[in-house]
Amino acid sequence: MSVPVDQIRSHLNELLNLQSQFSTLSAQSVDKFGKIIEAARVYQNRMDPLNHDMAQLQVLQKNIHSCHSQLSQIQAYRRTAREVESTIAQGPSQSLENYLKVMERIEKALTFFRENNVDDVEFAQLKAFYVLGMKNLNTEFGNILKQTFSPVNTEYLVKLAEQTSTEAEPVNLEQLEGASDHMLKSIQYLARWMNESHPMDASWSQIGPREGARGCLIRYQDYRREVVRQSLLKLYDYLKEQEAQGGTAPAQRSKVNSVAALPKCRPKRPPGFVWDVALRRQLNESETEDLNSEHYSIAVGALVKLMQNERRWLERVQLNTTLQENQVSLDMILKVSSNETLTTGSDLIRLMQRAQGRAEFHMILSLLLVLQKFSQVGVELVEALQGIDHIMSGFNNLVFRLLQQVGTTLEAYVEFLRQLPEHSGASKAQVPPDGTVHELTTNALMYLEHLLEFSDIMSVAFYVSQVGRPTGVSAISFLCSASRDLSQLGPRVGGFMLSAILALMANLDRKSESYADEIVRFVFQMNNIQYILKAIYRTNIRAYIDSYDNNGIAGITSALEERRGYYSRWCARYIVIPNENQLSRVGASSRALDSKERAALKSCWHDLNVGLNNLARQHAVISIPDRDLRDKLRRQLIADLVPPYRLFWEKSTDPFIFSCHMDIFETYKDDLPFVRISAPMVRYSKLPFRLLVREYGTDLAYSPMILVESFLRSSKARDLEFTTCVADRPLIVQLASKDPCEFTLATELLAPYCEGIDLNCGCPQRWALQSGLGSALLRKPELVADLVSAARKVVPRWRTDSHIPNHLSSAEDEKLDSNVGVQRCSGPFSITTKLRVASPGVRASGDDSAATQISATIELIRRLAMMGVDWVTLHSRTPQQSNSDPACWDIVKEVVGARIRNSATGSLLPVVLNGDVQSLEDARRAHLTTGCHGVMVARALLSDPTLFSARSPSISCASDLRNLVNRWFELSLRYPSGTCFRYFHQQTYWMMEHYLDRSRRLTLHSAGSFAGLKDWFDDYWTSVGLPVSPSLKCIISSRQKIQHTVI
Repeated sequence: MSVPVDQIRSHLNELLNLQSQFSTLSAQSVDKFGKIIEAARVYQNRMDPLNHDMAQLQVLQKNIHSCHSQLSQIQAYRRTAREVESTIAQGPSQSLENYLKVMERIEKALTFFRENNVDDVEFAQLKAFYVLGMKNLNTEFGNILKQTFSPVNTEYLVKLAEQTSTEAEPVNLEQLEGASDHMLKSIQYLARWMNESHPMDASWSQIGPREGARGCLIRYQDYRREVVRQSLLKLYDYLKEQEAQGGTAPAQRSKVNSVAALPKCRPKRPPGFVWDVALRRQLNESETEDLNSEHYSIAVGALVKLMQNERRWLERVQLNTTLQENQVSLDMILKVSSNETLTTGSDLIRLMQRAQGRAEFHMILSLLLVLQKFSQVGVELVEALQGIDHIMSGFNNLVFRLLQQVGTTLEAYVEFLRQLPEHSGASKAQVPPDGTVHELTTNALMYLEHLLEFSDIMSVAFYVSQVGRPTGVSAISFLCSASRDLSQLGPRVGGFMLSAILALMANLDRKSESYADEIVRFVFQMNNIQYILKAIYRTNIRAYIDSYDNNGIAGITSALEERRGYYSRWCARYIVIPNENQLSRVGASSRALDSKERAALKSCWHDLNVGLNNLARQHAVISIPDRDLRDKLRRQLIADLVPPYRLFWEKSTDPFIFSCHMDIFETYKDDLPFVRISAPMVRYSKLPFRLLVREYGTDLAYSPMILVESFLRSSKARDLEFTTCVADRPLIVQLASKDPCEFTLATELLAPYCEGIDLNCGCPQRWALQSGLGSALLRKPELVADLVSAARKVVPRWRTDSHIPNHLSSAEDEKLDSNVGVQRCSGPFSITTKLRVASPGVRASGDDSAATQISATIELIRRLAMMGVDWVTLHSRTPQQSNSDPACWDIVKEVVGARIRNSATGSLLPVVLNGDVQSLEDARRAHLTTGCHGVMVARALLSDPTLFSARSPSISCASDLRNLVNRWFELSLRYPSGTCFRYFHQQTYWMMEHYLDRSRRLTLHSAGSFAGLKDWFDDYWTSVGLPVSPSLKCIISSRQKIQHTVI
């Protein structure tokens, strides 16, 4: 609508006229005021059209300005694509704030085109830029995530995982994984911007579900999920690396009732039953190489700490607006690692089920260790997974299955102990021949002691196994609360312990039926029950059994007392002590006896002595290692046997006395009260030296130590290591071995050519210790006993002509047949042992461990005597002492004073002293001081082969010395015995050095051959006024070798 300009001008003129009139009227008097008002009303009426026209003009002007601004905006929107293209392509890495401003500009342009013209070319280009920009922003979000968080501290994670609820050290999650505050603000700013931006329709396929605000959350969840997973993998690698380096990665469990540290993985020898390696089927190593229960339990604790850490970060970054959204994010982050942890726990249960079928009950310790960790972190786990029912349900199910499996397996173990089959395949059970503690007992009690560390977990497991899943509470919460209060569930552990012990005793009773002799049977039962009782009182087993049954331990003690009574009555049957009625029938009284009564009484004494002999022989093969049990049996026998024996003695008027057989060791005694023995010396105590010292008073000579392994495998070694002749007797061959089979073969091979075999248990050299030979055997008394016992079974004490080795080759048979003169196929044959003082802690069997060197040595020698050794040689030094350290003869005295009996004859076991004997006077003093039966000398004999000669001094003049040296030359050249000139020269030098000055010793030491040595002696004898020996010259020149035997 438009108004003519002339009309407007006309109106303006009218207004001016009115104004003039109004001014005129206003100047008039009051009486004209009415006219003024009327004129004003007319003016107002005339102004209304003008005001209306002015308003229309203003609207028109606004429209014109709006059209101008819209045109300018359209031009700006059309320039947007060109202006932002470089920034979008460059990405937000340079300046996130500027990039977001560009994205907001694109959003506005897109909104305009979508509202006005979506078909515009600029709209499609802007839409592509926006999609690219959003993708770049999401990529930048991921990059910021990687830059924000520092790597998880694996060592600190292990430390946190090992903390128990009782440890007061605060948890510092910032130390576990830190983050930059600036980068966290960038994450929040970017996520908030993307959450507030809504420029595009959801139907646009260019922007997927992982872009935009939702994409940031998904990227955060994916990133943190991988962080948790990789942290656990690095933890496993760290634990494996620490274990491979020989250290214990974790500082493990410390409980008051802890008995022993548990193995980190499956032990090679499962405790709790007799185990035969030939029948054990191995688990698939590919399935179990990563299943380490200790590592797994630490990983469970670490996962809980990582859960707490993830809750902390979600609260800080504030990507979610509600608690429910936070719980969903936490579920997405933790579900992979949680599922892997649950799968590994299920694998442990599955392998336990398979191991239970193979009676590998030791693996239950792995499950208990895992459950112990769940009980320690259970409260934190429930708090960390609050509202995440999916994962929490999986952990509750795993804990319930673990508890159920533990209870089932332990119940199966009790039945296994009660019905344990034998693995030998024979009809009789495998039992120790000496009636000592059975391996089943020691292993079972060790197994129960290990289980005590997890008594709180076991109590819950027994409840779950018997009652089922607890109602009204989750499995983890029930485990945490019940394991801290044993007042209700503790007796269930006591019931299990008592059931296991009673099942073990029932099994041992069945095993004892394998013994043909009742006494050994009762001794076997008593040894095992005594061991059980000692273990009960030594550990907390007693407290648990008492909580279940106050009379439980009393029943076990009663069983021991009952068997002690049986034992005493059977001993009385062996001895056959006549009672008063029997004595009255044979006429035993104060009156004179006729010949018939005397014969009857003598028969009673004969029967009693025979019974005593039989009982002594029976007890020689019996071992009662526990001192308390020995004392109780001694008091029992005194109470039951002494009164009837005293009555018999008082009633008898003609007591019969018997004596034991003399030991074959006594046959070696000559003109002194002790046997003089030449020690085994490597390279030096060979045939020529043995023959030489025999001519000067030595009663018994030992060969050098022979390594059995090489001796059996090499004919060359046999030729070099052992030679003998008819005059070389009595001879003891010393062997070094750790294999009973090889030791037996060597004994059978050498038996026809010596009077005995000696087992070396005293060589202290490093190579011997590393090979498990010599004094290394002192740490394995059972192996020493096996070696002696095996050799004793091959060759009898008294040989006959029929004892010939049955494993020689035809060539060796011909060699032996051609040297019948040197064979000893009849007469005594001894098995001996040369050893050093045993260290404290060496135990022969059972529970009575030696506390001192003396008791350890006596216990070992008693064990050897029981296995058939004929005498022992004790070097009175420990393996750690050198030959320069003084020997302790007091230990030998204590051993002699122990009066150890020979198992076969019942006579005292001879003890030979070795150490610090430099002369015959020293030997006599050693015998008087210690009461030893023989004295062995080593180094002093090398310097003075005449040391044992009864004539003192044996070398009184130069002529005696020349005779000794000439005899040494003669024997050495006649019997080379594999001795090279070097060692012959060394021995000759030692014989002469005490008689020479320094210059002569130097010239003697420089001799390099037999001929040169002979020339030196010719000069020396001439210098002291003695003629040259023509016979020695003849021997050296011809090098004639008289026939000798080499085997």
